[in-house]
Amino acid sequence: MNSLISDLNEMLSPSEISIEEDILKKHSKDALGKFRAFNLDLTKFPNPDVVVFPHDTEMVSKVVSYACKNAIPVTPFGSGTGVMGAAITTHGGIVISTANMNSYFNADFDSQIGIVGSGMILDTFDEKLRNHGLMLGHDPWSRPIASVGGAISTNGMGYLAGKFGSMGEQVLGLEVVLPDGEIIETKGLLKSSGPNLSNLFVGSEGSLGLITKAKIHTPPLPEIFEIRSYEFDGFIHGFEAIKNMYDISLFPAVMDFAEEFDPIENSRRTILHVGFMGFNEQVMAELTRTHKIVKNAGGLKLPNSIGKEFWEHRHDSAIRYKFRDTTQPQQNTWFGDYLHVTIPVSKVIDYYTFAKKTLEKQDVIIREWSLWGRPDYFSFMFSDDNITVDGEMNKFPILVDELLSIAQDMGGSMEYCHGIGLKLRHLISRELRSTNNLLKEIKYMIDPGNNFNTDKIVH
Repeated sequence: MNSLISDLNEMLSPSEISIEEDILKKHSKDALGKFRAFNLDLTKFPNPDVVVFPHDTEMVSKVVSYACKNAIPVTPFGSGTGVMGAAITTHGGIVISTANMNSYFNADFDSQIGIVGSGMILDTFDEKLRNHGLMLGHDPWSRPIASVGGAISTNGMGYLAGKFGSMGEQVLGLEVVLPDGEIIETKGLLKSSGPNLSNLFVGSEGSLGLITKAKIHTPPLPEIFEIRSYEFDGFIHGFEAIKNMYDISLFPAVMDFAEEFDPIENSRRTILHVGFMGFNEQVMAELTRTHKIVKNAGGLKLPNSIGKEFWEHRHDSAIRYKFRDTTQPQQNTWFGDYLHVTIPVSKVIDYYTFAKKTLEKQDVIIREWSLWGRPDYFSFMFSDDNITVDGEMNKFPILVDELLSIAQDMGGSMEYCHGIGLKLRHLISRELRSTNNLLKEIKYMIDPGNNFNTDKIVH
């Protein structure tokens, strides 16, 4: 241990190295809490031996090269806001935080490109872009707290996914430190010859390399942005309206649709928020056609203030999380889970019906059915408020695995929003099927010592 710290002091300044207990504990995990980890015992994983905070790519390369030569596990760490356990230190070793890699920024308005250090917070990136007439097309609930590198590594989704896609779909090029310390830079163009090697690192959750910079497609600020809200009599009626919109290639920039249940009041509301951005005539035409489609499906238009309030408060939960003490044990407010599956549009109602029957059979409370961004991105939340001891949670891992496996078997995916992490790693072979062995071969070619984010998405 002493030799490790001594060696790191040869590469970094004292302010870039920490073995303080609170720092080690904070960087040993992400936002996956006990109440969603179920049978995964989060207490068995060790703290890292040391956390380093390099300021540039060359420093990262030196540390990674050293770790590779000495077979020391490395865990990349962004801002720690992931909810699947991808940042948990499974074998101690070195955590490399990108927190100090947050100053590099460049914007090219004509090319609609922003280049950014991977440690920059999404909100900060968006603010800087707006000063150049551009914007970030990735807008998750966690925008005030999540890092650019973390969003790319999980291929996260946001409120604007209907127009701009996932975070990964907005990546043009990457600078990456490979597990042996080599620095590579992928081509930073929308279209270039040969395979798009940036995609190796999008969604791979730090298992194939550590992202240090990213070149992102950043669209110009729209001439106008308008959001409207509608209420329906249940999920199926709202889904019909959304599907009819997509059937004529009417794609909202924002589509947030949820049937929410209040178990205390024994009530439900089903509300659709749709937003459009672009030039004035385009947006007005889209709003007019949307209103017609929604009305034909039985939707009732709500006051414009409803949509405005929704949009203004979309990041509130992230702001609350920002000021939470992450070193303290998480307090359980309810036992359950939220799942985000991709389902072919033609099978959404079939899956909804199956999930509803399965959850009702287990006598759990269904809190929400929703679609986010696109009609094939299907989410739901459920809980059991009668659980009082840990042993009563045993039904949840089995229930979650059944629901996710059926999504996979219907031609869908087990998670569209948050990544895999430790929580879902046991289902990755079912997810990738015939390509799982190929991913393992790529992993062990790039990281033969299996030092980088060990035993996560590739295990």
